[in-house]
Amino acid sequence: MAAPPPRKKGSIKAKIAEKEAQKAAKANDVEYDSDDVLDPREKARRDKEKELKADMNNAAELFGSAALGGG
Repeated sequence: MAAPPPRKKGSIKAKIAEKEAQKAAKANDVEYDSDDVLDPREKARRDKEKELKADMNNAAELFGSAALGGG
């Protein structure tokens, strides 16, 4: 009987992380993106970008476009 091929620990960990992210996304009704699981730096950059856009929108609502240099 031949021995099974050695397992790739990295791919197993990635699959587990992806499944956990899917569960978390379902629980929070958030859109799931598998790329976020695979590249945490890209996820952090996207999150920061979303936060900045939200902050700019909030500032525009509070102060109007003149405060942001638009008028």
